[in-house]
This record gives sequence, C-alpha cells and structure tokens, in this order.
Amino acid sequence: MSFPSSPTQGQTAIVNNITYVYNTSTNAWKRTAGAFTSTQVLISGLTQSTGTLSGALVVVGGAGIGGNINAGGNITIGNASTATVGLVVGTTDAVALPIGTTAQRPANPQVGMIRYNTSGTLGLEVFIQIGTATGTWTSIVSPVYTVNYLIVAGGGGGNQGGGGAGGLIQGTTTVTAGVQYTVIVGAGGVYGGQAVGSGSNGNNSSFAGLLAYGGGQGNGSSGGSGGGSLQTITPGNILYGGAGVPGQGNAGGGNGGFTGSPYPGGGGGGAGAVGGTATSNSTAGIGGSGTYVSITGTPVAYAGGGGGGTNTGGGQPGGIGGGGNGTGGGTAGGAGTANTGGGGGGGGTQQGGPGGSGVVIVSYASNLQRASGGQVGQYTSGNTNIWVHTFTATSGVFTA
Repeated sequence: MSFPSSPTQGQTAIVNNITYVYNTSTNAWKRTAGAFTSTQVLISGLTQSTGTLSGALVVVGGAGIGGNINAGGNITIGNASTATVGLVVGTTDAVALPIGTTAQRPANPQVGMIRYNTSGTLGLEVFIQIGTATGTWTSIVSPVYTVNYLIVAGGGGGNQGGGGAGGLIQGTTTVTAGVQYTVIVGAGGVYGGQAVGSGSNGNNSSFAGLLAYGGGQGNGSSGGSGGGSLQTITPGNILYGGAGVPGQGNAGGGNGGFTGSPYPGGGGGGAGAVGGTATSNSTAGIGGSGTYVSITGTPVAYAGGGGGGTNTGGGQPGGIGGGGNGTGGGTAGGAGTANTGGGGGGGGTQQGGPGGSGVVIVSYASNLQRASGGQVGQYTSGNTNIWVHTFTATSGVFTA
C-alpha cells in the first residue's frame, strides 16, 4: 500500500505494517510510537518521535528521529555506500557534537565520550581512563593551550664591580590560538668604569604580560640581580652590592670593607646565588651562579653574575650562565655572554665588560607545530613532541 495522495490532518495510513499519521503543519507523515524491529530505511520527510529503533538502519536525506536508536548493525548517514564501522557519515559538511559547559557534562561519563566544552580551556574534550585510574575529561583540541616559558633580561654592565645578571623567570601560562604576543628581548647594559664613566643596567625582557628586569650595573645598582659594589680608597668605607628582584635574581656582593690597594669590587648577583663579597684587598668578589634550565630539552645555564675587578691586581670569574670575568690593571672586564643575560665583568681602573643580552624561549607539547615565531626547534620527550620557539632578536612576535 502507498500513502494517500491528498491526506488530511490526522489521517492514518498503514504501510508495510507500520502506522503513520499525517500532520498538515509539517506536510509529513509521522510514524506512531513503537519500535523498529528489523532493518528499516527512513525516507526524507518521515519522522519518528518516540520509541526505539533496533536492527540495521540507513537514514536518507532529512529524516527525523526523536527517540533512541539501538541499531544491531552499522549505521550509515548520507552518501556512504558501505558502513565498515558502527557509524559512517557520508556528507561533506560537518557533524554537530554536543556543546555545553563543564557543569553540563554527563553525570556518569563513559570512556570515549566526546564533546565541545564552552567553559574552562574551551575546545574538544574526551573522557579517558589510564589503567585503573579514575577516568577524566581531557582536552584534545582547544584554542586555549598551555606553554612553558623562560624569560631572561639583559645583564647589567660591568663597572668596577661585576654586573648583575638579568632577571630570570620561568613557568607556564596559557595562550589563545591565533593571537599574536609581542616578545621583547632585553639588550645587555653598557659597561662603565673610571676610563669611560657611567654604564647602565641591562634592559627588560617580556612575553605575554610577563616581565623580567634587567640586571644592575656593577656600581651597586639594583636590578633583576644586583650589581657588585664599587671599589673605594676611603678607609672604613664598607660598600654593598645592589638588591635583586625577588623571584628573579639575587643581590650583588660588596667590597667587604677592604679599602687598601689594589681595591676590590664585589661580584654581580646571579639567578642562582648572590654575588661574592671581596675577601681581601686583592681578592674581589666572584660572580653569582646562574640557573640551569631544560626548556630546550638540554640543561643550559642562564643569568650568571659578572666577576668583580681590582685596580692593579687580578679579577674574579663570572658565574656560570654567561657572567663575564672580572679583571685588573689595564684590562677591560669580560663581556657577559649573549642571550644568557650574564652580567659584565668588573674592570678596575679600566672599563668593565658589557652585559649579555637576554633571551625568551617558549615551548609546548603537540604532535604538530601549533605556533610560529622565533627560531623553531623540536625534541621528543617520551612519546610526546615538544616544540621550542627561541627569540634572540630585540623584538619579535609569537603567534599562538
């Protein structure tokens, strides 16, 4: 039997032992409540509002089903000719997933469930379970993701004391895909000393609203790490190094009250330790140690303080992490190493060394590269690819 050609509202028709009711508002035949118990084909324009479908099912065109579907075989939607898995969608547009907030997640989620979360970190999430641990919702594709960062400012210029290292901060923050984040890499401070006059602190570095402060000059200036103290010939004149910024560096060392020839200066502070204080008239303070960071996959030392200098004797070494060596006599202090934030070495009667420039490094875990900007590298940790973006130029852009 076929459907009547001019049906009226509420008219019924039985086709293949299935009862349908006509609705003039939708111009469609609607199947009455009940269960599909065998293989069925729903033709565009027919609807099933309640009940359960069981058996193999093929949905053609715009058929609507309001109840649950329990198909004993595979389900094919659209133009796919063969269903080789449980569900095949053979269209060219998209599949609409459930969308909701974290609070609207299923009360009793099962492993493999997938949805789009409109709160928290946003994006696609799947419910997974590892071993016997309790299952958890895990983000798999999100416009907001977590990155690791290392920000090192420029080291302070050496003077008579060693320059302080640039401030060093590291940690994690979130970025949003497609957003451009300005990166500033601080230059090292200008050297100072009796031969050239005043020097300067290092310059600040920044990324994503995070700021590392430049190292203090080697005349007792404060900074990310403080600069070592000057020398003095005034008996009893005790000089101290500059202060460091908490969480970024340490204080510089002082002259220890030693005011006799060859007049020592203090060592610049480093990210890992305070600058050394002079221990005798001829022994200046050593540069404070920097800090090893493994953000590139290999431990590298950054932000060492510059060694202190003396007038006519010898200087002291800079701290690990790019600190310049201090000198004495007619030799200029050693320069801080570029892109480490190392402080410049003290130079005694001559000029100190310039501070080393800073660096900004951003990394994240992803099978494929997600961001651009800087010098891009990659290494593997376990089964995870880690992408590394290193910025050494004065300014740049990280596009998440």
